[in-house]
Amino acid sequence: MNKKCFLIDADWVSINSEFFTTKLEKDYWIPLGKTLVFFKWVFQDCLVGKKDLKEELERVLSYWGWTDWVEALLEFWFENENVPNQELLSVIKELKEKGYAFFLATNNEKYRVNFISENMWFGRIFDQIFNSAAIWHKKPEREFYEFVCDELSKLGFSKEDILFFDDDEENVVGAIKFGIESVLYYWIKSFNDKIGTILEF
Repeated sequence: MNKKCFLIDADWVSINSEFFTTKLEKDYWIPLGKTLVFFKWVFQDCLVGKKDLKEELERVLSYWGWTDWVEALLEFWFENENVPNQELLSVIKELKEKGYAFFLATNNEKYRVNFISENMWFGRIFDQIFNSAAIWHKKPEREFYEFVCDELSKLGFSKEDILFFDDDEENVVGAIKFGIESVLYYWIKSFNDKIGTILEF
């Protein structure tokens, strides 16, 4: 079945980096035990636009032991994860030149989405960025995929035109249940192998 557009996940697919909390522990001796509770609970509301990340971080930085401004923490965080998957992006560029459309589909809060779009140039690489903070729902929730498909339909793409790549099995299963052909991403070869079965690539 020929595909006309592709949904690509961000972290650990089009972006390769270690966890921010791991780097924070290595560089600043801030233990995971202090940060993981925040990311497990409060951060989840930031991901869907219900809370503002900067405001919520201000509440916990002294407890973490971070002595600088919140903007400095975000800069450290975002720059640490500024590791584009150049192999994958090279393939995407080649396929876009052949007329295929690529869209980023990511669970991310608004400040990092802006960094990814502007500082990492993903806003130019991808035709559009679909993010949980703007949609108010995360993958694998049905509402996320429903929103994406509604937007793509406005561009002339049907659900059958879409192929989705994500490294999270739960996200892939959720998309499949919604009717989107989806592939679990392991590494660049798995991407190329799948692409090669449906495109002249």
